[in-house]
Amino acid sequence: MDFFKKLASNLLDDQEHFTDLTQVAVVDAESCISVLSKRYEKDAVYTHCGPLLVAVNPYKRMPDLYSEERLDEYAQLVPADAPAPHAYEMAARAYTKMMAQGVDQAIVITGESGAGKTETAKFLLSYLTHVASSSSSTLQERVVGANPIMESFGCAQTVRNDNSSRFGKFVQLLFTKSGRLAGASVTTYLLEKARVSHISAGESLRHLTLPLTLSIL
Repeated sequence: MDFFKKLASNLLDDQEHFTDLTQVAVVDAESCISVLSKRYEKDAVYTHCGPLLVAVNPYKRMPDLYSEERLDEYAQLVPADAPAPHAYEMAARAYTKMMAQGVDQAIVITGESGAGKTETAKFLLSYLTHVASSSSSTLQERVVGANPIMESFGCAQTVRNDNSSRFGKFVQLLFTKSGRLAGASVTTYLLEKARVSHISAGESLRHLTLPLTLSIL
């Protein structure tokens, strides 16, 4: 096995160009981390893993990655070229499938404290409200604008995140049959109330799941 790993490493020096972990010759944790690390060094923070999307928190602002131009690029639901891995792409995939099949879709965001789940949810909401709202509608602004209010409550410091969200959120977006955004609801639940008021030494970390559902009215 070590021989094959060494051979694969010698042949695949351009791993940063891989957009899908299933392209790795030897699929194991070490190889996948190697690909993610090399892509991270090139500011490629998104990588496919089959139907899943792996996101690595860059811990810095990357305005070009979420610019209006990039949003418009992914707003083309059937682009000429396959777009690079991105949170916008996952939102586009769910929206397209919802419209094509007429059934609800769900996007689940999961990861450790500080992984960037809340930020990813913002990017998904930005895309979905962008492609599904009319230019004259203020509903888009209301949906996106409600998120900072929710984030201002129930945060606590953890051993890996100075501002960890203590709210789990279930966000539901409602669409008309023509694909226009018709409404939204957010259901919250408080996680581990004790951590809102104090920090425990060597505290254990919890996974926080933020499901986002898309429904046609």
